[in-house]
Amino acid sequence: MREDEQQAIPIYDTISQAVHKWNILGLTQIDDLAYETDVLWLLHHLPATSHRNDAEDLLKQRFAGKQGSNQFDPEHVLRMKALAEDIWHAWSQYLQRHDQSAVTQARSRARGLMRRHDAPRTHNR
Repeated sequence: MREDEQQAIPIYDTISQAVHKWNILGLTQIDDLAYETDVLWLLHHLPATSHRNDAEDLLKQRFAGKQGSNQFDPEHVLRMKALAEDIWHAWSQYLQRHDQSAVTQARSRARGLMRRHDAPRTHNR
């Protein structure tokens, strides 16, 4: 394992730290675990994103539902943009770290499928 992989913070922790740092709904003073379900929700939806704007859209969707309105004041909009940037950066780094292992797994899976496809077939009639 490379040194940079050993020191990488798990993606859940990285996103959780960012969400707490920007504290969009002002909940961290009330409860340290206030954003836990939000982080899990983001991790569930992030694989479908392709750029930072998608991450920002996810945040708007999630926090609009929690506050009961699609309207955010300008300060919240700026904080969501900054949070989306932090989340996208963390997610991109996570994908880069895991890209090589994903490629290796995909190749191995493809080889297994090809072996099954190429194996002689016998039909029992």
